[in-house]
Amino acid sequence: MVPRLESPAFFDAHLEATLAQARRYGRRVALLVAAGGPALRRAAPALLDTLRGSDVVAIEGDELRVLLPETDRLGALLLHQRILRLVPEASDLRIGSAAFPEDVHDAQALLDLARRRGEASADALGPAHELRPLGFEESVRRVIAGTAYARTSISHALLRSAKREAILELERACTVRGIVAMDGGPVQEGERLWESLPASRLAGRVYVAQPADRSLPPHPSLTHVPVEEERFGFVLFLSGHASFAMLRDAEGRGALSTDLALVCHLMATFREAHGLREAIA
Repeated sequence: MVPRLESPAFFDAHLEATLAQARRYGRRVALLVAAGGPALRRAAPALLDTLRGSDVVAIEGDELRVLLPETDRLGALLLHQRILRLVPEASDLRIGSAAFPEDVHDAQALLDLARRRGEASADALGPAHELRPLGFEESVRRVIAGTAYARTSISHALLRSAKREAILELERACTVRGIVAMDGGPVQEGERLWESLPASRLAGRVYVAQPADRSLPPHPSLTHVPVEEERFGFVLFLSGHASFAMLRDAEGRGALSTDLALVCHLMATFREAHGLREAIA
């Protein structure tokens, strides 16, 4: 079900009610605020198609607000990336987000913080801004070939080490939702890595992109993402407190980055390329 555009008055009342319920039952709520003039209004129908039926949307003037129940700021950041690609012509688009209970605890403070972050984002576009309209694979190619990020040679051993560290972080950070997306590597290496996963559910989900004919051991936090071939090696880690990307091509050339905007873009385009949008709130 696609959400409807609601009036600002309805949105404000629903935000108050949703926050009250979240405080009472220990739930999560995220709020995204975007300002971008006519381009944003033209993109509104397409944006609605990317949202869940439980989300609430309102437009007032040049400001669009999206209330995201059962979502943390990580989910709002991923939505942020989808909006940027829906309106790539709006170079002055300002988007900010805030979440309960991570950031603030009342409705007006949530709105104010999301707006402040949106204003700050307009002054700090960074190199990832140029990747807005691109998909996952082309973005990876551009980052590895470009000069904006730390370029280096990356071995299979270094990539495997980054995978293990990302999984350990998800295991340690039990109160933080994290996401890891990574390649499978050679069969025997992948098997050893996944067999070492703790039996319990991790703080976030591990997505393993590898050929469809390879199998993975069953695990409550593990999802196999089948790909036709492994063109790149990559580890993407994103949580409420940290972001990290390690990228490697077939020749061993690579790039490293902790740029939040870049990691969010890569994570969002990876999920969209493989139909994983609905898997994480």
